[in-house]
Amino acid sequence: MSLHAEVPCYRDLSLSDPIEYEFTGGVVNQAIVLGDVDGDQLNELAIGNNLGTLFVFKETTNKAWKQSKDKLGLIVCIAIADMRRDMGKQLMTVITAEGFIYMFDLNDEDFVVSPLIVQPSLPNAKTMLFIDVDDDERPELVVGYSDRCVRLYKWEPGQPSEMTGRFVPVVRWELEGQVGTIAWQRLADQSIQLLASQAGGVIISLQWDESMQNGVVEGKVEHVLQTHLRNNEAIRPTTEILGLAAGCYAVATFNGQLQLIADGQELWSCHFEQQLFGLAQLDVKGAGRGFLLVASWTGDTFVVDPRPTCNKSHHVARFRFDESVAAFTAGMFGIGGQNVPCIIYVTFTERILLFPNVRLARMTNIGIQDLTREDLTLAEGLCKLQENSKTSRRQCVRELLYGFRTF
Repeated sequence: MSLHAEVPCYRDLSLSDPIEYEFTGGVVNQAIVLGDVDGDQLNELAIGNNLGTLFVFKETTNKAWKQSKDKLGLIVCIAIADMRRDMGKQLMTVITAEGFIYMFDLNDEDFVVSPLIVQPSLPNAKTMLFIDVDDDERPELVVGYSDRCVRLYKWEPGQPSEMTGRFVPVVRWELEGQVGTIAWQRLADQSIQLLASQAGGVIISLQWDESMQNGVVEGKVEHVLQTHLRNNEAIRPTTEILGLAAGCYAVATFNGQLQLIADGQELWSCHFEQQLFGLAQLDVKGAGRGFLLVASWTGDTFVVDPRPTCNKSHHVARFRFDESVAAFTAGMFGIGGQNVPCIIYVTFTERILLFPNVRLARMTNIGIQDLTREDLTLAEGLCKLQENSKTSRRQCVRELLYGFRTF
């Protein structure tokens, strides 16, 4: 039985001390990614713009750590994967709207980088991911296109001693509607299931096995959301999907619906009076499990506990961001020698703002008396406020509010 919460109440929170990176151009939401591109076990931020430039940012320096030399075209997708595990190198793959696949090795010292591999492909890509669907220890490339199809490519390596190769098309899935995003989940038998979202809350299962080589396959409807259409909505809302742990996946629609699905069944749903467009997962409590994050174009970002029994109002929090958002992601980013949880926004005014050390002490509101009973440091700090000068009181308040980045 599913649980419903139409317009949940939530705890409002503030983000502080962002890192702003220098950047120009427009961005689509699939052209921003976090990952370890140089093998130092710390994640970098990669982002591509509509002018054809790839930027990679590292640590807290506001200028790009690396930047592409040539104009690549309108960058629509970026992903990071280890294509040759015998060589132990993470490669960054960039796909442009014009239909070119670029692969970058970012392990050298140069600031300006050129692609290691350039492969002409098909135009109008809009979403991509890498996943090993056949357990051959080499990830396959799955790309969704605006012409209502999804294609799977296998990596065909070149010389054993060189980082060369090419993507070979294997299978094409034809869908009835426009592709939103694609995702994967691991089923109970440990096999991989590929999923694609379509407008109107339709989720398609992309079935594949070795017998389908070089074939065309129709996608199978996995789930259809009971979307809450408003009276003035003549067009079905765009839909995004994100695979989670334990065979679950989350679905968000542009008209504000968020659902958690397992085995084709809705576990819970809630509806926000916002236009949702981005999904991410992040451990905001340091508890070793991910919380679901969904962003809106207005900048509001909702944090939801994905556990099936925890979609009540007091298990939703909202971060307020004061600008309209063009792209959004969340994940771990390398700062000070460790990966820390971060939220990243790209605005329509060509700003990248990264909020580091995003932590939630709790999802619920709590009174000051209960809080001081739990936190003796806070209680002692509040006592000191009565003793200190105006300047030191101001510093004390700042440390109490933001010193540990707990909200």
